[in-house]
Amino acid sequence: EERVRSGMRCEDAVLDVYCSRLRGFGGFEHVTSTRILKPLEDRSFFHLLYATRHWKGLKEFREVEKKAVDVQEHVRADAKIVGRVQRTGMEDLFAGGGVQTGPRTYEAERRNNIKRGYARGRDALSVSGSLLYEALLGEVLEIPLVWESDVKEWLREMRRSGEIEVQGLTGRATTPKVGHRIVWKGAPSSSR
Repeated sequence: EERVRSGMRCEDAVLDVYCSRLRGFGGFEHVTSTRILKPLEDRSFFHLLYATRHWKGLKEFREVEKKAVDVQEHVRADAKIVGRVQRTGMEDLFAGGGVQTGPRTYEAERRNNIKRGYARGRDALSVSGSLLYEALLGEVLEIPLVWESDVKEWLREMRRSGEIEVQGLTGRATTPKVGHRIVWKGAPSSSR
């Protein structure tokens, strides 16, 4: 109830409670999920949960999710076209060319989760002062539809703006890797 009052959707609040209980009872370091949508409707069919004791499991899970999202959206688009043709008896003008005629369902959810992931990563860094790259990944990749490429992009931008320092980068490298330490330097001031 508290989560819903704070603005969370009911479905997300239930999932959040379930994941936190699974984490506690199973002794898992990381618990996450990905949403599987109904083929003909823009709503959840089920959530696939994943629990692991190591950040590498999260990384692999998100890489699979990244590939599966596009497949899911194509399957759903095709199913909707077939359903529309069956209901109306009229062919879709753009169906043969594979043209996406409407918004992709997951894009808004992904944009929202990317914002949440960025805030979570930034908070984790500012509170701890420094984190190993893999610890930061473990923290952020628990959020569905947030991928390692997003984290690397944030870190490159935060480094350019002076918010962080990446210890362990050598030569012309700009992207942190496993073993690099991310050090929080603070929010960039406007006078810099």
